[in-house]
Amino acid sequence: VLGLAVPVLETSRRLEAGVAALGEPVGSLVVAASQTIAELLLPGWLLAHRAVTPEASVRLIAGNSAAVTDLVRSGAADVGFTETPAAPPDLSSLVVDEDELVVVVAPHHPWASASVITADELAETPLLLREEGSGTRATVEAWLDDAGLTLAPPAAVLETTGIIR
Repeated sequence: VLGLAVPVLETSRRLEAGVAALGEPVGSLVVAASQTIAELLLPGWLLAHRAVTPEASVRLIAGNSAAVTDLVRSGAADVGFTETPAAPPDLSSLVVDEDELVVVVAPHHPWASASVITADELAETPLLLREEGSGTRATVEAWLDDAGLTLAPPAAVLETTGIIR
């Protein structure tokens, strides 16, 4: 996790240098992050940021990737972190890191012993998915769309990261 914080800290330092050049004191920063990032990565990033800039105030808003994008676009958040397959063209973006999306099944599921799951199999199978607007779901849908496939209706939709536990 700390390795992921390096690009964030470097960006934070550039932001602080820019603010300092304007003669303004370090103030508050509103960070919007998708649920997964807010729960699993941002706590470590914020601790690392506090170590470098203890006087800065940071407020975190968690939501799905679509909500985070809207918060940044409207100016309600200064910066946002999402895990979407493509950045909105009207916003500036920087890839901080890349993550691997994997299929997880119960030990008795037929896929547990499979060495390969085809795109067709994945598309045809009702899955437990995140809600519309989630970066995780958008990534799966984009990948299948690139393969000319459409995702089957989900078996269930979960709006929290509890799906990964």
